[in-house]
Amino acid sequence: AAALKLAEEEAARKLAEEEAAAEAAAALKLAEEEAARKLAEEEAAAEAAAALKLAEEEAARKAEEEAAARKLAEEEAAAEAAAALKLAEEEAARKLAEEEAAAEAAAALKLAEEEAAQSEAEEQALSPKEVGNDIAGAPSSAAVAVKDDAEEAGTASEVDAVEIQADAEQVAAAPESSGQVAPDVCLSYPEYRMAHPGPILGGIFNKDPVVTFAQAVERSDPQGLVPWPLRRGCAWIEEHGVETEGVFRIPGSTKNVKAWVVQMNDDPEFDLGPPGSEFTVPSVCSMIIKFLMGQKRGWWTGIPPEEDEANKATFHKFAQLAKALRAKKESRDKCLEEIREALRELPPSPRETIKTVSRMMYQISKHHEVNLMTPPKLALCVGTNLGPLAETMFEEYEFLFES
Repeated sequence: AAALKLAEEEAARKLAEEEAAAEAAAALKLAEEEAARKLAEEEAAAEAAAALKLAEEEAARKAEEEAAARKLAEEEAAAEAAAALKLAEEEAARKLAEEEAAAEAAAALKLAEEEAAQSEAEEQALSPKEVGNDIAGAPSSAAVAVKDDAEEAGTASEVDAVEIQADAEQVAAAPESSGQVAPDVCLSYPEYRMAHPGPILGGIFNKDPVVTFAQAVERSDPQGLVPWPLRRGCAWIEEHGVETEGVFRIPGSTKNVKAWVVQMNDDPEFDLGPPGSEFTVPSVCSMIIKFLMGQKRGWWTGIPPEEDEANKATFHKFAQLAKALRAKKESRDKCLEEIREALRELPPSPRETIKTVSRMMYQISKHHEVNLMTPPKLALCVGTNLGPLAETMFEEYEFLFES
């Protein structure tokens, strides 16, 4: 019994030890699991913190990019607004110039109509004998003044003298009624202008001062052929403006042209400078048109048709040739031959002036693919001031003037 009891106690002790060992193992396992859970929580917290930092950095980067994009957009918008404002100002200035040019053209037309009516009234009151005396007497006095100035000024180079003398002989051979005078063969342009003071281009609508074609020639061209505003203006356009889009169609600066008129009338040294902010192609074209518009009908034959029967016949002949060209009643070659002969019959100064303007227009029309100005378009710009054959003279320049 004692042994049995002892065995039972021993078994109970072993069971207790086994249970204690099992409990210890379970507690150890639980502790290991808790440690693993805490480690996992710490790792998750670290990952969350890293992710949060990364997200904050990404948000900051995006905010910087958005701010830079917003600033760039604001700068672009400001630049576009400035460009739009500048374009609007230029458009407003262009429209203002066009309105001023249109107003001047309308006023010039009205003034021309009033002058025509006044001239007609004056002619009716003036006897034919008095008109003839006025026309015949004007050239002789001018010729004497030119000769005296030439004798006082000295001699030019031998080559220039020979060339200019030929022009002088050609002018001297013209009829007295043409209004031409013998040229000064020995003076440069500034010297000639100082010897022949006076305005060479009129004011608004050729008023204050009034300058006739003959006066402009006499005061500004030593050869007595082409007025300086046309000779210099056409040469300047041929050098700088033949490829300019819309040449003679786009109006220039009225302010600049008015300033040039004052300078060229007062300063013998005045000249058109290189292209820039002051001397632009549209403004030089406006100067040329201003000169042509300021002359009364008939300037290109020397005397208005109503004051001279021979000139009236010439004007009528040009009108008939223009009409035949438009109607195509005769062959173009025959009409061109007749036009060339009619041009050769003109006095030297008007003929050379028409040639100078036609050469410039011919050079412009050769670049019509660039400047978009054909002979018909150019004729619309200045044709009414060059007689009824402007388009043909521009288009057939070489045949009419050089052959």
